[in-house]
Amino acid sequence: LTVERITSLFLIRLVALVSSRSRMSPSEKGNFPSYTDFSTTTICRSALVKKAPWPKPITTALIMNLRTYLRRILEQYNGVYYHNFEHAYHVTISTNKLLDMMLLEDGETNGKSSARGIFASIP
Repeated sequence: LTVERITSLFLIRLVALVSSRSRMSPSEKGNFPSYTDFSTTTICRSALVKKAPWPKPITTALIMNLRTYLRRILEQYNGVYYHNFEHAYHVTISTNKLLDMMLLEDGETNGKSSARGIFASIP
């Protein structure tokens, strides 16, 4: 289950990366949905609620390869006290949350302060 969760998070980040490429011609973009921001909330909402398809480069084979790759990485963690599989999972989840805070459109914060302001001054 943990591998599936991490694979899902990486998949969403791949969708954001592929979708953000500005040098693609209209024919290369194909069925890319347009996103107001690249947070997991926005991408998942588009995929699930709006039934927007994954961009063409995101194939079943790519998803399977990503899952296998991540599983192999996670299997390499030794059973040491601190730097173990569980720690890697928590770091991944925390990093994803930080990225979401930075990428989430300001209107999506429901009145809560957005991290975007914190990072706006960083060049």
